[in-house]
Amino acid sequence: MALTGPATYPGEMALFLAHWRSINAEVPVGQPVVLPDGTDLADAEVLLTEVRDAVDAVQGAALDETFARAELQLLRVGLRDRLEQFGLTVRAQMAGTPWVGMLRKLPQAEQALDKLLGDCRYALRLWAQIEVEPGPGGSVGPLFLGPNVDYSRADFLAQMQAVQAAATGVEDADFAAGVARARREPVLKTARELLMSYVRVIKARFLPDTAPLTTLPRLWALPSHTPDPVVLTAGWDSPEKQARLTWTASEDKTLDHYQIRACPGPKYAGEDERVVTRVPKDAPRELLTLDLLPKPGAVASYRVYVVLTTGNERASEAVTVDRPEG
Repeated sequence: MALTGPATYPGEMALFLAHWRSINAEVPVGQPVVLPDGTDLADAEVLLTEVRDAVDAVQGAALDETFARAELQLLRVGLRDRLEQFGLTVRAQMAGTPWVGMLRKLPQAEQALDKLLGDCRYALRLWAQIEVEPGPGGSVGPLFLGPNVDYSRADFLAQMQAVQAAATGVEDADFAAGVARARREPVLKTARELLMSYVRVIKARFLPDTAPLTTLPRLWALPSHTPDPVVLTAGWDSPEKQARLTWTASEDKTLDHYQIRACPGPKYAGEDERVVTRVPKDAPRELLTLDLLPKPGAVASYRVYVVLTTGNERASEAVTVDRPEG
């Protein structure tokens, strides 16, 4: 219907290339549509593949980033739990020693990772000191966390290192997503310029009100009103093992269709969204999908766009779906 964002480029460009093929099939042999810079349909097909690859690369990188953040959060929670257990153990086993007074207050769950790791490093130092100083009764020896697991200072250090590695993994994934977005932009710019050139060529070559002009896809939305958003409801359907999306009907008289788009993770970012599917205006307003939910623990956010015949559109509020473990 119109170019409105990165996610729309593959579908809209495919419409233009279908039009290009139909025109080439109708014109005299040896007179196919060729753009002023020499670009022909075969070149445009190659560019479409590059556009799809560039858009998919951003999606893949954003999905990797989401999983990296989820893994870090899981490890972070586990490390904080162990830090809390260390404090409880020291208070229980070292009552009356200076070590109880040296314990730091447990950091809040939402505090910065640097704060948690700093408190863990402090706990490691205290833990090492405790193990070389006589405890209650004059005993000296390693301190283990229980109740039924001999969890040592070395285990705590290894758990810290796993969190630090996961944090680096998030940074790497975030950088890779930035690279994918940077590589996508010039490809989209080239595609946009090609489509604009194609429109100019068709308008110059064919008379108004003839089929080549009346069937030419629209590159931009027409001046018009913006529709009201619909209300999206979404959640995990356990029996179907898919996300189930339902939405209210648009009352706009110029409604053309609904479009479902999605982003990896719990926060919706328009530049990372992908088109999941197009739903005709009279079709059931419901969708079962695993899009961006490839495995347990995945999180995706969805929106329903109301798309008018003019190409103007309006998104619903984003709704997040978590795919449960198991």
